[in-house]
Formats: sequence, structure tokens, C-alpha cells
Amino acid sequence: MLQETVTLINRTSKPLRAMFDGQRFVLKPGPNPGVPIVVVQFAKDQNPVMGTQDRYEYEGSQFLVGVAEWGDDVSPIEQSDAIERLDRSTIEDEGRTAKPGPKVRVRTSEAVHRVRADGAEAAAR
Repeated sequence: MLQETVTLINRTSKPLRAMFDGQRFVLKPGPNPGVPIVVVQFAKDQNPVMGTQDRYEYEGSQFLVGVAEWGDDVSPIEQSDAIERLDRSTIEDEGRTAKPGPKVRVRTSEAVHRVRADGAEAAAR
């Protein structure tokens, strides 16, 4: 069965990755012809421009890839310095100024021990 394909454009200067149905796709900068249509939305969702998504409206989001024939923005762009998908300026009150907590490194063995201890505690209650 033949799949319909499109030319997916990587808008950045660096290779991007996308995965669909266990298949990995490396998208080189510029046009990438022959990408199955079913992969496009997954590639977009996996390569957003960080800090551009409205909490209510998905349509306003920006992506690092696009399809020119569909009217997507395919002008050159690079990834932003934002640390999350959401555009915090669209959020009211405390959510606008929320900051990430401190980074805490935990070894795998410590995490497993904590989970087991929490589970044992919960079972004892």
C-alpha cells in the first residue's frame, strides 16, 4: 500500500528528530521530501518552538517544521531559550510567574529504594 507523502521543511539549521510507530526520522535542515503524511503532526508535536503554546489554543503554537503546501510557516527559525512549551504571558495570576524548582540529582538505585519505601509505607497504613 502506497502512502501519501509531503515535503516536510525543517526550519532550523540543525537536524531534528521525529518518531512515529517506532520508526525514527531524522529531518535535515531545509526540505525533506517523501515524509509520510501521517508523520507530519507527530513531527510538529515533537518539535515545538518552546514558549509559544497558548494554554487553551493549540492552533497558535509554532513549530520547527512545516509543510509549505499546507500553508504552514516555513520561514527560518531557531529554537527559543524557553524551558517549556507554554507561553507564560498568556497565563494569569501565579501561573504567569511560576518558576521551575531546583534540580535534584537522584541515582536510579535511590529512586527505586524511595519508591519501594513509599509503597511499603502505604501498605502499612
